[in-house]
Amino acid sequence: MSNRQKFEQDLTVLLNMLTKDAELEVQSKLTVLKDWLIKLQRENVVKINHSVMELVCAKYLIQKGYDVQLEYPLNELLTCDLYAIKGLGNEIVEIETGFIPPENALAPLTYTSARLASKIIRYSSFAGKFTLVFRRITLCLFHGRSLSRRGTVKTGKLNRSNASLTPTIKSRL
Repeated sequence: MSNRQKFEQDLTVLLNMLTKDAELEVQSKLTVLKDWLIKLQRENVVKINHSVMELVCAKYLIQKGYDVQLEYPLNELLTCDLYAIKGLGNEIVEIETGFIPPENALAPLTYTSARLASKIIRYSSFAGKFTLVFRRITLCLFHGRSLSRRGTVKTGKLNRSNASLTPTIKSRL
C-alpha cells in the first residue's frame, strides 16, 4: 500500500469514528475537510499525524457552530492549521504535534519553546481568539505547564469508543 493510499485509508477510518454519532451536517462538513486534506497530501503539504489532529479539532469546532477551513492562507506567507468563523468572530487554531528535528535533538525544550512563541507571535494578530493544540505528550515537556492568556491549560482526549473530542479545561498556572 502506498503512502497516499494509507493516508486516505487512515482518514476514512478516522472520519467513520468521528461521524459515528454526529449529525448529518457535521458529517458532511467533515467529509469536505477530509477530501481537502487528501488533496493537500497529494501535493505534499500535510502529513497524517497533523491531519488527524486537524479533523478532531474541526469536529469539535463544527459542533460548537463554527464554519471551519483547514490550512487556511492568512496572507501570501502564512497559513494557519484551522480557521474558524462564528458570527462576527474568528478563531485560529494551530496544532503542535511535538515533532523535533534531528538538529535540535539535544535541546528539545528550547526548540519547542521557541516554536510555540513564534506561533503565538505570528498568528495571534490575525485572530479574535487564538488556540494552540498539543498532544498530551508535548505538555509533559513543560511539566504540565503551558502558555495561556487566561492562566489555564486546555487539553482534550479522543474517546475511542465514540470518537468524540471531550475537552477538559484544568491546571491553573
